[in-house]
Amino acid sequence: MSVVDWVKVISSCLTSLSVISGVFIYCDSRRNERKKNALNFWYEFADSTVTEFIEVSEALPKYFSDTNLAQVKGDKELNARVHNLLNKFERLALGVNVKAYDPNTIKKIAKTDLVGCYLRLSPLIRYHRLATGKMQSWSEFEKLYNYLIEER
Repeated sequence: MSVVDWVKVISSCLTSLSVISGVFIYCDSRRNERKKNALNFWYEFADSTVTEFIEVSEALPKYFSDTNLAQVKGDKELNARVHNLLNKFERLALGVNVKAYDPNTIKKIAKTDLVGCYLRLSPLIRYHRLATGKMQSWSEFEKLYNYLIEER
């Protein structure tokens, strides 16, 4: 092999390494961006939603039964507040589930809060699904809940 052939081989190898390192850097920066997005979104979300959740939670019965679930559904103002709150959780969950926000970051910073919110609101979700026949209502929030509680 001549020197020119060696130069071509080395040049090809360096070009390949350059492309591989470029892909690695791109993927790493995307992962870091998702983590940053998750943190930013969570802190904005928590600031605007925690107080609302506490107020709605206090307005709800301590324990749910068919009777008081129907009463909550019949209270237009409270029902609208619950739906608005669930829609906010659904938006967060969708972002996590499609990986716009890093799932592991959300799990580390918000697992307890999100699991507690889901458990408090899940009877209302089930009641709504059965009452309307819309079985996919807030399903992204349910998927996020299932992800958060699975052991790893």
